[in-house]
Amino acid sequence: MKERKGDYLQLVALHKLNEGNNTFGKDTINDLVLSIGYLPSVIGNIIINDEGIQFNAAENVEVNTQQNSIIKNTELSLNEYGSSEKLYFLDLSWQIITRSKQQYLRVWDAKNRAIDE
Repeated sequence: MKERKGDYLQLVALHKLNEGNNTFGKDTINDLVLSIGYLPSVIGNIIINDEGIQFNAAENVEVNTQQNSIIKNTELSLNEYGSSEKLYFLDLSWQIITRSKQQYLRVWDAKNRAIDE
């Protein structure tokens, strides 16, 4: 458990995603509001429709893949467990997970103050 303590303490959000557009970032206009000082107003949006799940980064936001490639938009495929690849912006990371046939946005902050506390 000691090794995973940092992972759990980095968790800052689990947000149910709806069909259509789902935005997230610091501004209160977002579907998921993250009260983290260094974040931009909008990080991006996740669109869920019959064609699949798409992530679109907001203008001037550099989102990276695990391979450190910068992306503006990408199709988020789900693996056999219902999870997508992880995406990154500064100390924030997120991925789509599936629970009971419903998609959620799970978000981690590597600088979450709960880690030090």
